[in-house]
Amino acid sequence: MAFAIEQAQRSVTSYYVLGYYTSNDAADGKLRHVSVSLPGHPEARVEWRRAFYGPKVYPAFTEADRESQLEDALRLEDPITDLPLSVEAHYFELSRDEYYVPVSVRLPGSEVARVPRRGKDRAAIQVIGEIRDKFGNTVRNLRDRIELKLDSVSGEQLAARALHYDCGFTLLPGSYRIKVLARDDASGRIGTSVQAFEVPNLFKERERVPISSVVLSRRRAAMPEALFTAGRDVEQVNNPLVKRGSKIIPNGSGVFRRADRLEVFLEAYESGNDAPRPLTAFLGLYRSAEQVAESRPRRFSGAIRGRLTVVALELALELRDFDPGRYLLQVTVLDPATSRASFCRREILTLP
Repeated sequence: MAFAIEQAQRSVTSYYVLGYYTSNDAADGKLRHVSVSLPGHPEARVEWRRAFYGPKVYPAFTEADRESQLEDALRLEDPITDLPLSVEAHYFELSRDEYYVPVSVRLPGSEVARVPRRGKDRAAIQVIGEIRDKFGNTVRNLRDRIELKLDSVSGEQLAARALHYDCGFTLLPGSYRIKVLARDDASGRIGTSVQAFEVPNLFKERERVPISSVVLSRRRAAMPEALFTAGRDVEQVNNPLVKRGSKIIPNGSGVFRRADRLEVFLEAYESGNDAPRPLTAFLGLYRSAEQVAESRPRRFSGAIRGRLTVVALELALELRDFDPGRYLLQVTVLDPATSRASFCRREILTLP
């Protein structure tokens, strides 16, 4: 870490910041590419924004303009970050070679523009994205439009909330990169999130208990309110986050209030035709390498799903007894019959 900091310091000891005025004054809102080079100076490091949009008032965009803007923004190497956006991807085993990957998109309600329409307040978000494999091939695409009714929500209430959108994909084990763009259809502001994620081959796991992603949450929502595609997404039947008519809302930020009940969800798997074995799981909370809490161990029984035995593990921890600050949450899963275990650690932050 110290070496990286020193290298970063040396890289900015001498630099120039240049700007220019474009000679193209057409107010067409089209994407314009920029190229910068220093012939004869191969030692120089040049960084620049590789594209920008020409001036145009967003409401004047035609449908073709808006479609072209999203497609161009998706292909840009430099992401547009006018709208804050975060994306979280998890994985759950469906069979020996298929995994369900739920993707959760989160953006602050304070960034969404309200528009009166037919006497009622509305907001609309356009979502577009893609998943690429390690070879750069596009394996999945995402496109949707979220329409919000905000009649009963005040400006202060909306500003204090985070808006969640989610969808799901079926993928093979491998390394992937997901890129998601969200555009406020009233203001035209675009946000981009790009991240890499891994879907492991749990069928090859022999030394530890094979487990899915660990999902942290602070609330659940009834299915009609949980996600905008609930009635149209046929893959929701495979979504392990949908439980007993409600949906677990992932908390990708890891930030909680002391009044929150921290919920933890994951699955454990076994292959073969043997009868399901019960597993034991519990939570540990650490601060400055010292354990400050441990939940009571619980036994969970599994169920056979096709050729796979699945054990759904649901744990919880009340945060009101702990001071605000940063903690390390450890999830422990034990198989008493084979003496195998799995551990997962996540950093969390508790606020007053």
